Amino acid sequence: MRADVAALARVELLAADEEVSGFAAALLLEGSASVCPAIVDTAVASVERTMLVTTRGSSGESVALRVVAGPVGAQVAVWDAAVIDEALDACPWVQEELAARADHLQTLAGAVMGPLGELDDDARTRIVDQMRTLVVRPREVIVQAGAPLPELMLVCAGAVEVDDDEDGALMVRPGEVLFPRELRDGSPCPATACAAAAGALLLVGDRPLAEELAAAPALAPFFER
Repeated sequence: MRADVAALARVELLAADEEVSGFAAALLLEGSASVCPAIVDTAVASVERTMLVTTRGSSGESVALRVVAGPVGAQVAVWDAAVIDEALDACPWVQEELAARADHLQTLAGAVMGPLGELDDDARTRIVDQMRTLVVRPREVIVQAGAPLPELMLVCAGAVEVDDDEDGALMVRPGEVLFPRELRDGSPCPATACAAAAGALLLVGDRPLAEELAAAPALAPFFER
């Protein structure tokens, strides 16, 4: 099976700073590379040789990722989603492991698309390392209106729907903090929030971490919303 999967790969030769995207899985064969969100230039992970990069996580709506070659260029094997699905149809446990790997990259990508993107790499890594990943099923309720909001919740992939009596459901997208003002003030949750139709992937941190972020000058404006 490994031989069959390897035979289905497409090998990309990338010069320095060239990139490949739109894949379900990628494997660095030679050179150096990093993973970046498609719409942000910040690298969220270094790619080690033979490290498998997967892009489809637990949420049905993922953040688009790309592999960008380092200064010496890179040789990268890539697989499309249809190829992976067909090749691993008989191995659902492998599919689950690939999704778990993708979840990790999705959380790192989501963390640079909003307020945490204002921090330098070391500060952001320190914060993300204190948070845990939460996979939310489609339409699953995350917090009820009127309930306390004890934790920092950052949407990383998918979306969260917030009920609004006047405007209908509002969407919280990757990179955005859920109820930032109420979190800062210690106020009850103003509305019910649930995962959107494709589910959501969150990074969750405790209240002291939320207070630290809200007090940081670079992040304070994000907690006024």
